[in-house]
Amino acid sequence: MEDLIGAHVPEWTAEDNLKFLKDHMGVEMPVRKIQRVDIPESEVKSGDFLGIIRLDGLDPMLAWAMGAHTGHTAIAMWMNNSLYVCESTITSAYWPTNGIQKTPWKQWFDQAQKANYNVVHLPLSPAVAAKFDVHAAIKFYQSVEGLPYGFHNQFTGWIDTPEDNFPGALTFQLAELLMPFGDWLLRKELGKGQTFDFLAQGLNKRLGTNGLSLVECYYETAKKGISLQDLVLMPELDEWTFVNDEGTKPGPSMVCDVFVTRMWKAAGIFGTMTDQFQAAEFTNWDAYTLNIFDANYKRPQMCVDADPDSQFCQLIGEYRMALPQYNTFAPFPHMREKCPTKPPKYIKPPKC
Repeated sequence: MEDLIGAHVPEWTAEDNLKFLKDHMGVEMPVRKIQRVDIPESEVKSGDFLGIIRLDGLDPMLAWAMGAHTGHTAIAMWMNNSLYVCESTITSAYWPTNGIQKTPWKQWFDQAQKANYNVVHLPLSPAVAAKFDVHAAIKFYQSVEGLPYGFHNQFTGWIDTPEDNFPGALTFQLAELLMPFGDWLLRKELGKGQTFDFLAQGLNKRLGTNGLSLVECYYETAKKGISLQDLVLMPELDEWTFVNDEGTKPGPSMVCDVFVTRMWKAAGIFGTMTDQFQAAEFTNWDAYTLNIFDANYKRPQMCVDADPDSQFCQLIGEYRMALPQYNTFAPFPHMREKCPTKPPKYIKPPKC
């Protein structure tokens, strides 16, 4: 675990992860000569997207499972005339704060550089930025600040199909056998009480029950004549709230990209589409492929100098990032509720 959670990513670990991404996803990340670009804060708007990958074993594994080129995401926000990075993450050897949080822009980038992050900035398009209701987004942020990372629905938000979201030799039947062991292991390793779970609360929501353990949910599905597979495939709803044992109030359970997409929804950038899809069903790829970004953004010269051939402004990182299909898909009802993520080609139906 040291290579996953150490304060710095050793060079050999980064090289192993680069090889993994190339071999299993066809992703290549060339070395950059300029590894930090401090763009003026005036270049950043509320709602702008930050795509992140740390070559530590964990982020590449998540990227591989999702079919994404990032393992983490965050959002820029102006609050009280100061620029912040807002995100949902966890405390670790390389990150000091747990849960949904905001960090001053420069401080965040200093921390990110020390943690060996690779980070790209994707500005919202002028039309979308004009619709971004900063006050509504801040109100939503304040309602969820301090809530823990969305472990409760990390698995169910990702699994959309019976078999085509599982990488390698993993199948739903195998996952069904492993999930109770994973539940036990998380409780044991993290020292959590009985209110901690990574799956049971979401299954209870789907079953219309309350307080059943994971094994009891298995039994309840059999009683009701529902397969566990069909239960897990039911869409995760943004309106659901989860109880946690970290001393914070109940609230939505949000992994990084779900939090970012919920901020966009709260800010009203999707207009009449806001309530027609669930952010909780999104992955990193789903977030950065929305067609909400500025395709005509004129990069500051310092970004061009650092990465002449890139379409993005990469702000930090030893390795150049790319985001295929970014800025491609308009929102549509029930978006991303039935999407496969099968490596290595990650072929998706256009309206999944």
